[in-house]
Amino acid sequence: MADVSGIIIRKAETADAAEMEKIEKTAENYPAWGAREFVKDMANRVSNMFVAEQDGKMTGFINFWIVGGQAQLNGIAVRGEMTKRGIGGLLLKKMLESAKESGCSEAVLEVEETNLPAIRLYSKFGFKKAGTRPKFYDNTGNAVLMRAEI
Repeated sequence: MADVSGIIIRKAETADAAEMEKIEKTAENYPAWGAREFVKDMANRVSNMFVAEQDGKMTGFINFWIVGGQAQLNGIAVRGEMTKRGIGGLLLKKMLESAKESGCSEAVLEVEETNLPAIRLYSKFGFKKAGTRPKFYDNTGNAVLMRAEI
């Protein structure tokens, strides 16, 4: 079992955006949004962002929207050296809890079909393949659409 002791999950703030960008750039299979995009999205009323911290250092984040009874995962990233420690699972759990509290009945996401670690993580939380988008990523990589009931 992963050691997630000392990890806290809190609501992201605009001051977190630069560090979120740094983390995102270290994540595999992940197109970086950039700090400006994070700040802009934080102002969106449907947007939800949380960060994971350990000993005051940001270790990861999750970004999702809640729209029409559905939670849509936009991004999740964990600092490179902190992967495989359960942080991604804590963040995903926080998303699903927040979605349920907001009255959502399902959560959806898309992930590059070659990102097997992410697909395994999502599957552990009840996500199932719901379709594909051919050549979705840079007109070459396919996206797997996944859905979970909440």
